[in-house]
Amino acid sequence: MRWVIAIVLVACGSKHDEKAPPAPPVISIDAAALPEDNHALALSVCPSVKAPYLFTVEKSGHRSFLLGTRHLGVGLDRMPSVVREALVHAKLAVFEIAPGDESDPDDKPGPSLADALGNDRWGHYRALVGDDVAAAVEHEKPAIAIIMMMAAFEDPSASLDQDLEDLATRSKIETRGLETSSFQDGLIDQLLDQRALAAAVTTTATRDELRDDTVEDLGEYCRGAKLERTTKDEDDLEKAGYTDAEIARYDDLLLFGRNRAWIPKLEAIFGGGDAFVAVGLDHLLGDRGVIAALRADGFVVTRVGG
Repeated sequence: MRWVIAIVLVACGSKHDEKAPPAPPVISIDAAALPEDNHALALSVCPSVKAPYLFTVEKSGHRSFLLGTRHLGVGLDRMPSVVREALVHAKLAVFEIAPGDESDPDDKPGPSLADALGNDRWGHYRALVGDDVAAAVEHEKPAIAIIMMMAAFEDPSASLDQDLEDLATRSKIETRGLETSSFQDGLIDQLLDQRALAAAVTTTATRDELRDDTVEDLGEYCRGAKLERTTKDEDDLEKAGYTDAEIARYDDLLLFGRNRAWIPKLEAIFGGGDAFVAVGLDHLLGDRGVIAALRADGFVVTRVGG
């Protein structure tokens, strides 16, 4: 159920236009709580990004860049130089959340997730994440438990978004966010609730499945080959008892509604030119994605090197 991995990618939906190659809020993950070989795994799967999801956005003589990111597992050091050059020559850098915008975490212990899930489900969760992680998240919000599960094989030491933000700050480029940290935190808590945790545990058979999902998704991103979405995650939600209406609502809250809210801001930004915008890759995809909306408003969006 990789739909719940807001830190990585939203993977719900259907096929989209190959000319518009392709989630979610960023949450900090404690590297000490994850396996020590995650960095080596990420490097073996993605030694370098062959074809970044970098696009030029042009209209009325103004030109900017749009980058689809993967929030964990790959850093700027594995990107071709064209990405760095596009950013350092921009006058404005825009991210999902502006650098420095951090909401205050709620550190108070919550009720036991083990009690909420029951012995069988919590036992399966422990088998998926390991005893140490399970013990660490038992009294956290369900969202944290979900994210730690889905990030079991992610490399938290490599963050493209953070690298881009750091470069923009060092280069003294003006930065801006499309939404706030508090909004994203609230959205995560709303969507990744106890029911979602139970669904994620129920539809994930083995720890190897978590590893395979990470390897597949990271490999696709680094090859520049993520050219369509599947319905696997929607199928998982359906298996977990979610109705079609509930699945559509989740998709809209997590992805499509945010796209709609961003479009007026992005059109104003791109209308002025000389901007660099970086958002989660799946926000760019499909007939309800950012690229389709920009093209509908007369912008020429072209993949760099594509």
